[in-house]
Amino acid sequence: MEGVASPSSERTSLSGSETFDNDQLRNELINDTTVQKLTNNMNQLNINEKIKKEKKSKRPRKNRCHMCSKKLGLLPFECKCGGSFCPTHRYIEEHQCTFDWKQEGLDRLKQDNPQVVADKIIRI
Repeated sequence: MEGVASPSSERTSLSGSETFDNDQLRNELINDTTVQKLTNNMNQLNINEKIKKEKKSKRPRKNRCHMCSKKLGLLPFECKCGGSFCPTHRYIEEHQCTFDWKQEGLDRLKQDNPQVVADKIIRI
């Protein structure tokens, strides 16, 4: 069987000087398809994990103080910085509030007290 070449030993020429065996081409194609399948499976797993996290986040959160994690009753103290606090941490100084209260006060004064400009010429 020296004169007969097996299909696996045939050589294919691609772009001039590069030659590949059919086995090498077949292996590369198989590797490419397995890589694509693996990436599709990984993407599907990531999507499933995101869905699970969304389902978990839909559960109602227990009311706890953001500073000391103490359970809060029916009426927690909610701050404009976004946190819920117990009676000891409800004050701005106690929970290191990140909300800019001074700027909010200035904006409120500007909104409530518009500037009044008088006419420069007295009309008769």
